Amino acid sequence: MRRFILPLAAAAAAALLVPAAASAKDDLRVFFPGDCVTNEYKPTSIQPFCADAGMPITEIRWQRYGAKNARGSGVAEVNNCKPNCAAGKTRDYAVRVRLTRVRQCGDVPQFTRLRIAFADNRPHAGFRKAFHQSYRCADAPTG
Repeated sequence: MRRFILPLAAAAAAALLVPAAASAKDDLRVFFPGDCVTNEYKPTSIQPFCADAGMPITEIRWQRYGAKNARGSGVAEVNNCKPNCAAGKTRDYAVRVRLTRVRQCGDVPQFTRLRIAFADNRPHAGFRKAFHQSYRCADAPTG
């Protein structure tokens, strides 16, 4: 009886260790510069166009935020720029966001690529349904 219990106990212990090792990698905290300057973990808002602060994405809810990519949804505020961008009206659009291309930035890993896709309607015919934006390494996280 002892011969059967020992191998069974060893197999059970090994099975417990494998998921723990796999989940440790999935729990890696990867950051993103949602405000274009400072890295943060799971930002709830993102500024895709850092130069002019155009089209902020807010109310982000992450469905997945892992060590290799992150996927979520939010609301993009788009200015129609009619008659010009200073006097234009804004409208909200549902978007899907995806973060990829992890790079080591100082002491922390950071996503360096953002993909935005309009979920239903896009602002106008000239607006692409989806586009990408690349990011450089940002400042160290604040928390």
